[in-house]
Amino acid sequence: MRLLNIIFISIVFLVISCTYQKKLSPSITELKEKNFLHVELADLVMNKSSYHGKYIETNGFYTCGFENSSIRFVDSLLLDMTDSLLLNGTYFQKIWVEGHPRQMIDCDSLNNSQVIVKGLFDTSGHGHMGFYLAEIKYSFLSLKKE
Repeated sequence: MRLLNIIFISIVFLVISCTYQKKLSPSITELKEKNFLHVELADLVMNKSSYHGKYIETNGFYTCGFENSSIRFVDSLLLDMTDSLLLNGTYFQKIWVEGHPRQMIDCDSLNNSQVIVKGLFDTSGHGHMGFYLAEIKYSFLSLKKE
């Protein structure tokens, strides 16, 4: 009887694990073909629910390092606000930037630079340890040219 229970549980586990569909990230080619909506970072922060689930492009100041990959307002560097964003007198957390799983973000060349970020905006995600306002997933970063 015990052997039958083990076999039954194993079969149920196998069936459930085979029917579970993991959400796969879009391919790099698929992402490059998307039409990204250009949004100013201030508008993205102030109206974040309007952009949830949309592929956006924005620019800001990129910071990366140990357990940090985020974008913030360029002005916040001048105000020495390392953990917060300041907009219209209100403090906001930084936005987590998650690189595409098949493409590494070059932290060394982009750290402390003004960048353009393209990716999927997700207000349900809050980055590493939940400390961020939202996430930009499957991101591509490039230096912003003046």
